[in-house]
Amino acid sequence: AILYFISLMVKSKKSDALKMGTILIMTLLTTCFFVYYGQMMTSMTMVTINTMRGDLFGLIPIAPEASMAMNPLWCIVAGPVIAMTFSSLEKRGINFSTATKVGFSFILTAIAFGILTMAVTTVGEDVLIRPEVFLAIHFFQAFAEVIVGSMVVAFILSVAPKHIENFSVSLFSVAIAMSGIVGAVFSTSIALEKGQEITQEIVQTVYGDYFGLLTMLAVVMVAVALAASVIIRKMLEKANSIEKEVELTEAKN
Repeated sequence: AILYFISLMVKSKKSDALKMGTILIMTLLTTCFFVYYGQMMTSMTMVTINTMRGDLFGLIPIAPEASMAMNPLWCIVAGPVIAMTFSSLEKRGINFSTATKVGFSFILTAIAFGILTMAVTTVGEDVLIRPEVFLAIHFFQAFAEVIVGSMVVAFILSVAPKHIENFSVSLFSVAIAMSGIVGAVFSTSIALEKGQEITQEIVQTVYGDYFGLLTMLAVVMVAVALAASVIIRKMLEKANSIEKEVELTEAKN
């Protein structure tokens, strides 16, 4: 799908090619983000199964395998909060580009994985982590996902040439699919042998090193997303400039 999209980009007029190029950049950022989001189903599930014990707030029973249920709970909250926040900012004349918003998502992701890293590296000898810790982690992940999930598709629709609009949107699904493959490969690095005892040392070193690395890379991705925002803005400005020149030329003729 991506190769076909690139072939269409090469054949398109320059203004459209520039806009399509911004979609490719956004697809890459989306893939990187969902590598992190996909950890919820892979490495984070491994951690919860091995370490999460107790009832949420001492009242709500929750099985370690079902910890992902916290995510849609927070997504329901995040949707209207994010919509109202960005709407309020726009009314005040504060507008952030989509790539910048993705950068915000990586900040939230870095916080989420930072909390997880702290939890596993400071785990006690009982190797137990309270459900409230994972509730906090899912809070930041859910808010990040809602931003990316809603804003990226809207961006693609706003810049894609009309005749390939629907196909361009499908690249969002392609990004999620690719991230699943990459994320699963990463997660296998912390898979333990069958029957291996879960000890404080294993949790602190194996899990700690893994999530510590992901946290640092998330911080790097913040910078990458913000840099991409500048590049995308310049590409769109150039595309709009070319379109105006073409319109003026056609008007004169």
